Amino acid sequence: KGRRRLIMWTRLLNALVDALGYRAHVPGLCHVSELLPSVLGASGSGRDFRTGFYQMPVPEAARALFRFRDSSGAWWAMTRVPMGHVCSVELMQTYGALAAGHPQYVRAEFAVDPAVRVDVWVDNIRLSGPRKDVLDATRALDATAERYRISWKPGDSFSDEVRYEFVGVDWDHQRCTVAPGAKVLRKLMSVDMDDITGRQVEALFGRLLHASAIVGLYAGTFYTALKWGRRIVNGLNNGRVSLQQRIEVPPAVRKELEAWIERVHVPRKYKIPPPDIAVTVFVDASLDGWGGVVCDRYTGLVSVWGSKWETQWQGCHINELEAEAFNRVIGHLPDSVAGGRVQVVVDNTTVRNVVRSGACVANARINDAVVAALCRLQTLNCAVSVQWLRSAYNPADIPSRVPMAAITDSTLNTLLQQVVGFLADRPHCP
Repeated sequence: KGRRRLIMWTRLLNALVDALGYRAHVPGLCHVSELLPSVLGASGSGRDFRTGFYQMPVPEAARALFRFRDSSGAWWAMTRVPMGHVCSVELMQTYGALAAGHPQYVRAEFAVDPAVRVDVWVDNIRLSGPRKDVLDATRALDATAERYRISWKPGDSFSDEVRYEFVGVDWDHQRCTVAPGAKVLRKLMSVDMDDITGRQVEALFGRLLHASAIVGLYAGTFYTALKWGRRIVNGLNNGRVSLQQRIEVPPAVRKELEAWIERVHVPRKYKIPPPDIAVTVFVDASLDGWGGVVCDRYTGLVSVWGSKWETQWQGCHINELEAEAFNRVIGHLPDSVAGGRVQVVVDNTTVRNVVRSGACVANARINDAVVAALCRLQTLNCAVSVQWLRSAYNPADIPSRVPMAAITDSTLNTLLQQVVGFLADRPHCP
């Protein structure tokens, strides 16, 4: 507050780095959903660098690349890494990981105890796990900071807490729940749909997608709003819409956005997904019909379902039929799979990608079918994984083309061989 900060114009520097062929590598900046299992630890500690980028010096040999001239003609050179440089985030991420003793960055003798999880988000560090181990790792981090003259923001640092905020998530280790952070929810609630700009629309959807990933809400549930938001963001990217432009929100979109904002307020109780696959579900569709083969990995029981398409589905695009086949097969799963890990196997990359993302803005039929199936699995409290398989080896291809009453013993034997071949993890199963 009341402090001036120098932001260097880094476009030319970034163009130089790009011309040299260097690409930043920051594996720690993962999707927020990958961080959620850490809520199962007993507690957490956090540290936030004070003006983090300015704690990393630029080597003297490189300072000539960071020169600029002021209005009087005097030359200056940056002695600290500038914000906006393509390498800055990677350097800051590495800096934080080294300070925290991340096992992927330091030798074993300097790493934290294996029971402690280290998460670094640019200039924020979080340690989580058993309380004693977290406290030991926190003391080691503070000792490293003192040794190398690293300073923290006192108001944003905490030690051995069971409830705190980190990367926009409210972590409650005692109840094993995660929820969007107070700042995220406050900004969502402050949106004025009657007076919103292009910049605010972009920020709104960024926060909604972030919050949805935290609470386990599929974005495709709000298809109309999602499609409208993508159109506005695409307009920002290609220059048809400006950041300051006032945007009119259609009534249907407004209704969905309000419902979406309300839904992300519900905390999510996190649990460890089952380590073993309980059920493998093969799905396929043809222009004639749909088919599904379900294998119970515990009992070995194999169930086969399929049927011809009704009149309203004839003539539809194959991707739409594959999505609807997925929805129907999941709808046939018995309630006994509740709480287990379900492995979905498809030979259609569109359906695979939509299952992974939880939305398909390009096609309402695909979106609605896949989201309906995912919500059914969520109701059963199932963990879901999906993978692709070549059509020639997909056992569900048979019931999608051959009427159930016409499946012979020979055809059924072929189907079972394909199931066994997949479970044996043959090379054609990537």
